[in-house]
Amino acid sequence: DAATLDLASSSDDVVVVLSNPPWGQRLAEGTSWRAMGSFLRRHPGAAAFLVCGDTALSRELKLRPTSRRALAYAGCDVKLLEYHVWTDQDQDQDQDDAAADHDPRRRRRRRREKQQ
Repeated sequence: DAATLDLASSSDDVVVVLSNPPWGQRLAEGTSWRAMGSFLRRHPGAAAFLVCGDTALSRELKLRPTSRRALAYAGCDVKLLEYHVWTDQDQDQDQDDAAADHDPRRRRRRRREKQQ
């Protein structure tokens, strides 16, 4: 159960979740999805690939998918949602990248750093 599962992991371990959480007729409410979102947030750096037949339920994760792929699964049209849970370091880098996109000097400096 994602609500109580905790992985004892070192900072070098990678957490990858593959799941087909309840949706449609198998689920009356989004408690499983909320639990999955809570689990993922407890593991910064984790990646998750989730099958979802109801995208409204996926909002219960409180995470934004990095990609969505349409699939046909057991006669249903579903989405395969990919999530990457950012670490604090990833968020800092993303904020720096966003700031650099608006400052020509920082863009040039980033280009030079990437070329080295």
